[in-house]
Amino acid sequence: MRHFSLEEWADFARQLMEKEKEQVMQAHLDTGCKHCAKTVGIWNRVREAAGCEAAYEPPKVVVHNAKSILPLGARRQKTSAVQLLFDSFQTPAFAGVRSIGANPRQMLYGIGPYRIDLRMEPKMDSDKVEIVGQILNSADSISSGTRASVKLVRGRKILLESQTNALGEFHLECSLEGQLQLLVGLPRSRDVKIPLLIPSSSTLTGHLDLPDSSGLTDRPLGTKRSTSKRD
Repeated sequence: MRHFSLEEWADFARQLMEKEKEQVMQAHLDTGCKHCAKTVGIWNRVREAAGCEAAYEPPKVVVHNAKSILPLGARRQKTSAVQLLFDSFQTPAFAGVRSIGANPRQMLYGIGPYRIDLRMEPKMDSDKVEIVGQILNSADSISSGTRASVKLVRGRKILLESQTNALGEFHLECSLEGQLQLLVGLPRSRDVKIPLLIPSSSTLTGHLDLPDSSGLTDRPLGTKRSTSKRD
């Protein structure tokens, strides 16, 4: 006695067979073939379970609990790589010059047509530092600045938040601590993340090779290497 395949019985249970072949398979079942009857029974239960699954609607309390755990508005922020174009701390000090106190640091970052100009200067008689910046669009010769959000973050925690003015300028004041970063939200772009440390090769990708950048390590802004004066 010829038995039909699993695939054929699956189509038979879902009523996808041609009429003539369906009649032949039904006649085979009518002969009392236990093997094929068992196979058809399995596929019938699969079809019924699939139909119930499609019509299933979870209880409202379950949906409410899931939404409270994962808010609809929550999403993971994505950041784009930024290129360091200039860093005053990567410019070698003059021979025989000793650094006195903390010096301002000037940096220029680029991403696409945007330029992010930063100046960080320690405040007198304070452990805080002023962060003054301006964001410009080099492809826009008409606008004088770029509107953007600027956040000071540590990990996922937002410490300070600001908006640029009509000239693309912003101002922040904070204490320098480890793992601080600026998160800049540019128009129609992913957030740009700028670490407030002297970048090493592992901190930023694609930065320019600047003179005498060897030997620099990640350290907070507002400190600079001192060069001992030769006798």
